Parts: sequence; C-alpha cells; structure tokens
Amino acid sequence: MSQAERDRRAAHVGSRIKVASEGIEMANDDVCVGGGEKAPWTRRLGGASVWGVVFLSAVVVSWTMLKGAYYRTATSEPPASAVGWRTDFAAALAESASSGAPLLLDFGAAWCPPCRVMEHEVWPDGEVGAAVEGRFIPVRLDVDDPKAGALAGRYGVEGIPAIFVVDGSGRVLRRAAGFMAKEEVIAFLDGREGGPAGGE
Repeated sequence: MSQAERDRRAAHVGSRIKVASEGIEMANDDVCVGGGEKAPWTRRLGGASVWGVVFLSAVVVSWTMLKGAYYRTATSEPPASAVGWRTDFAAALAESASSGAPLLLDFGAAWCPPCRVMEHEVWPDGEVGAAVEGRFIPVRLDVDDPKAGALAGRYGVEGIPAIFVVDGSGRVLRRAAGFMAKEEVIAFLDGREGGPAGGE
C-alpha cells in the first residue's frame, strides 16, 4: 500500500450517528477529509443545518453578553428600577415570616453582563415592577459581598443571575438561573414557568 493510500485511509471518517427516537440516521462512511465530497456538517437534520443552529445559538448567547459589556462600559448607571429592592436578607426574611409574602431573591454582581442587561432592560420595566409590588419582598444580593456569598452557597447558586422565590422560613419555592427577558420574569413570578433552570 502506498503512502498516499495510507494517508487517505487515515483521514477517512467512518462513523454512524443514529438518533433512534427521531428516526434520523446519518452515515458518513464515504466522507474523506479534504476529499471534495459533501462534509457531514453540511447535512441537514430536521431541515436545519447543524452549523446554522450552532451559529444562531452562539449569537443568541453572545448577544446578552455583548449588551451587558456595552452597558457596563458605555453608561454609568442603569435606569431607576421599578422594583423596590432591599439588601438586608435577615430583615426581609423576618418581614416575610410575619406577613406571609414570599421573598424574591436576585443574586448578581456588577461585573456580570447578563445581570447588567436585566438591570437596564428588565427590572426598570413597569410591568415587572407591578408583578413584584405587593406580592413579593424583593432582595438584591451581590455575590461579591461576603454575607450574600454565604447565602449564595446556602441556596446552591452556581451562576448568576440567579433568581429565587423563597418563603418566610427560607425554603425555595421557585428558582431560575441565567438571563430572563421581561416576559420570562413575569411568567416566573406568576408561577407559570420556572425560567431557564426550571422550577422546584
């Protein structure tokens, strides 16, 4: 066997991908790297190019990060929040225990791009403020603060922003992790869905 033949065989991609639940079978036994034939990543699955889906997903995820970075550098302060945030968790928890109103906890940080986007676009919105007012005791917690950091550990916060609804005893009723648009926040507050990370 010639060196060229060995190189061609070494470059040969011989795998099968089966997704039984979707009834999709994609074989690329006849695809060689650099062979000029149709590459597997250009094949379509369910009408959408795999790389197209990957690209669009990256744009959607990156867009929030880019907007957050813009807000952090281009503007000094976010608009006034429509939510009357508190920062004293212990006092808010005591108020919740006596009033029966649940706490709305927002874990974030000044350096967090998705948190900045929510500060500029979600929390100042009047509809969001109306969904919170009178129903929740809102508490904003900066994870860089040692006390809030300890609370983040207590509630298992792995990424920010993280939003929780907890009762007067501190028990989690609902949680969401990651950026949420206005409509998602309102649905989360209404208990219609758990947000990006699901409810409890």
